[in-house]
Amino acid sequence: MTEKVAYRTTDPKAIAWVTQSIAARTAARARTTEFLNEARDLIPPTADGSVRETVSFFDRRGEITIFGIASGPGEDEKPPAGTRYDRGTLIPDLRTKVGKAYAAVIDKFGPEGNYLDGSRAVGIEQSILAGNYLVNVNFFIDPESGAAIQSADDLHARVGQSMESAIAKSELVWTQMKRSEFYAAVERHDDAAKAGAK
Repeated sequence: MTEKVAYRTTDPKAIAWVTQSIAARTAARARTTEFLNEARDLIPPTADGSVRETVSFFDRRGEITIFGIASGPGEDEKPPAGTRYDRGTLIPDLRTKVGKAYAAVIDKFGPEGNYLDGSRAVGIEQSILAGNYLVNVNFFIDPESGAAIQSADDLHARVGQSMESAIAKSELVWTQMKRSEFYAAVERHDDAAKAGAK
């Protein structure tokens, strides 16, 4: 397991931003499910009955882009009506009525919002170039204390330095956590998430 560098704060600005950002990210993921539900009306099930999946991408700015539906077995050679195969994805075949309707669904669920807007104002760097790695900074709310917590993989000295620099520029007070404190908070967060999913 890669060790983490982690910081916590009880600053209301940071807590509000993290809470809002997580809600926006959750809403963006829900949009992929909505897209899939609408697209399923146009694209038939796979030949082997496997579940269709959305091909989407969260970019480093926090925007989600939906490309289409993942192809099923054999669909690289014989894609369903209204679609074309492109690198594991069924994309619209705009020469057909179904393809045009499918394209309209993709457009309807096009890029929306950026759940990382304003991160630097509260002391959170979105991602850090550390040596040969691009390290993402993750964040959550500790369900026990209500504190905002940010963390990143401790792959390079640059990771901690970049996090400290972002914190200093924000003028908010973040305190570095002991690893044991951080992992206990992660466990509480995961337990709360599991309980909420039931």
